[in-house]
Amino acid sequence: MCITHLDRQDYIFLLLIGFCIFSTGTVAAWLTGMCAVLYQNARRKASEDDAEEEHGQRVDSSRRIFQNRVDSGQDGFPQLI
Repeated sequence: MCITHLDRQDYIFLLLIGFCIFSTGTVAAWLTGMCAVLYQNARRKASEDDAEEEHGQRVDSSRRIFQNRVDSGQDGFPQLI
């Protein structure tokens, strides 16, 4: 029979390693999310610039995505089209 005995230093080491793995995963997920947001913003701006060049006028992206509450006839939050 093998009886394992962990000292206080072993528990501290495991705790620190666990915290480091958790922190690394959190930072990696945050960086991935930021890259996705920056990519989508750049892509949206590029498509708006293309639309502006084709039609000769500025396209209001917030107007395309959300209806104004006056247009929808409801009070409260804007409704998705």
